[in-house]
Amino acid sequence: MKRISPLSIRACLPIFFLLLSSCALAKTVDLEAEVVTGSSFEEDRDRSPGSVSVIRAEEFRGETQSLPDMLERVPGLHVTRSRGRGAYTVASIRGSTSAQVTVYVDGSLRNLGSEAAVDLSAIAIEEVDRIEVYRGVIPARFAEAGLGGVINIVTRAPGGQKTTVSGGVSAGQAKGGLSHSRPLKIARREGKFLLSANHERSDGDFSYHNDNGTPYNKADDYKAWRRDNGRDMSDILLKWSDASYDARIAWSRDKRALPVPAPGMDKGAIRKGASLDTAKWDMSLAGRYSLKNFDWGWRVEGMAQDKTYDNPDNTLGGVGERHNEYSAKRMSGVLDASWAWGERHFFESSMTWSKEILDVKGDIVTVHGSRSRYDQTSLKAVLQDSISLTSDGKLLLTPSLRWSDYDGEGSATWAAALTYQPNSALTFKSGFGTYSREPNLYERYGDGATIRPSKDLSRERGTQWDLGVVWNNSPSSDFNITAGLTYFGRKTDNMIEFIMTSPRFGVYENVAEAEVHGFEFESALSWKLWDLSLSATWMDAQNKTPDNFRYGKRLPNAPEWSWTARAARRFLDAAGAKKATVFLEGQFTGDNYFDQSETILYDDIFLLNAGVKWNVKKDLDVTVGVYDALDNGPDVKLRAVQNGPERMSWYPLQGRSFYMTVNWSF
Repeated sequence: MKRISPLSIRACLPIFFLLLSSCALAKTVDLEAEVVTGSSFEEDRDRSPGSVSVIRAEEFRGETQSLPDMLERVPGLHVTRSRGRGAYTVASIRGSTSAQVTVYVDGSLRNLGSEAAVDLSAIAIEEVDRIEVYRGVIPARFAEAGLGGVINIVTRAPGGQKTTVSGGVSAGQAKGGLSHSRPLKIARREGKFLLSANHERSDGDFSYHNDNGTPYNKADDYKAWRRDNGRDMSDILLKWSDASYDARIAWSRDKRALPVPAPGMDKGAIRKGASLDTAKWDMSLAGRYSLKNFDWGWRVEGMAQDKTYDNPDNTLGGVGERHNEYSAKRMSGVLDASWAWGERHFFESSMTWSKEILDVKGDIVTVHGSRSRYDQTSLKAVLQDSISLTSDGKLLLTPSLRWSDYDGEGSATWAAALTYQPNSALTFKSGFGTYSREPNLYERYGDGATIRPSKDLSRERGTQWDLGVVWNNSPSSDFNITAGLTYFGRKTDNMIEFIMTSPRFGVYENVAEAEVHGFEFESALSWKLWDLSLSATWMDAQNKTPDNFRYGKRLPNAPEWSWTARAARRFLDAAGAKKATVFLEGQFTGDNYFDQSETILYDDIFLLNAGVKWNVKKDLDVTVGVYDALDNGPDVKLRAVQNGPERMSWYPLQGRSFYMTVNWSF
């Protein structure tokens, strides 16, 4: 087995990237630098009282990066892929569960009560302009604020007349997209229109070493091809906006195979495996108005999602569960306002009402005697004040009060943040708050496939705090660096966590008390033609239930160490325009426990990615690169901590793959 020492990786490779940057600084010739933003980190003091990271999707365009791939650059955020890269993917922040992370797209909440979390792999990165990740005290404009944090995805805005065609290929995968924007007048209002359409298809096939489910016996091992691992995804986005109004309509369909656990299964006769077909519509209309020091807006939203689960050979889930259908519909209304009161106060508020209905048909109803219809009504409100404690505005206190009500059961939480900015380069931030969350429909009733019902779940409650410092030197044409270090902590009662009870299915449980402590570091440096970014997380996430055999055990999906480092070198033509960019990127995730009892864990993994972006001409870009250049993915093993040998993962990872993409604008 190819295995890299976690200590050597953690200690040596970040240092290697820093040395690479130092060499670059010493050897760069004195050319006029192109103005760029940080590769993966941007602290906006006016955007949030807590911590915020911003990723600009354009900087990674053409690298076949998915939304989860980009999010792995954010410190404190861990991505969990249930069945390998490209499969159902969720995020946790600062040791939270995935359900404790709230996801917005263009201001609309994507979390449904009929799903435990948002599948981030189903959001097309080609449509994204930027990704904002908020931790700690969450801004008031997000009425739904999870204990983990908020991921806010902003898609590209309509612009002037422009059409872009893109296409890319890699091992077993092909994707293409079309984007068109133009001025468009509607009902005598001068606005701008955007159309975006994308399609991606992958057969999911790759080779790997299969131990046949018998790690003690090497004689029956064989080289296998991953089966029933394909995916077909399409999406269309329509947007129109002017100075006061925004309209949005989006449709997507994601049809994917649900592969069985790999050990011993990828051989013999091919069976018809399980599949999940998800179609989603969402639309919104919003308006915004200003009057002196008062600004307010409204938004109405509608979302419909149909999921069809087919399992003809009963390869996954419970016995006898071969077909289930889920139809969810949600209507929402949002009001928000902000106003300045004197010179010391700035108030912000928002209120959201929503009603969701879930209709279920199929074997989950007959086998488990479940109801066929569920509904949930919620009301959320938040009031926040930014108080300048000094006349020069350098010391700012931001208290907030939140109220959430689900089907008549309400809960109030509060938070407060303190920001001190002694000068333009240095900022200190601290925050403390309480949290509460009601179990959703999905956690209580499962999906009739791989999630078992768990109707006795209790409401989560908790507290969180953080303390951080951010340094940003005065920007110049040659040199710009931003760096931030944050200590964070969290305590949770009745935390709801997904537990895999077998390779076939799992269940949501209250794991009682949990406690998390950790540090986040991120930095971005730009020097002439070089860019370097580094983000790292150390986290201690433990079960703290008194008089329980799990006391002191690490929580699942909360690795102790993780980091991402990236170095990029730009090359200019004779006229000083960017001609090409060469990049090298390393990603490390430490040992990650699979269960609540520290009995099974995933090996650490280090991925090395590299590529070249070439500007063939003004409106034509070509990117070629390699993902997992060291082919480490297939070597990630499951390890039994108490006894037993290393064994292959239930869902192996695809290894080295080459790709090429083309983007043409006209």
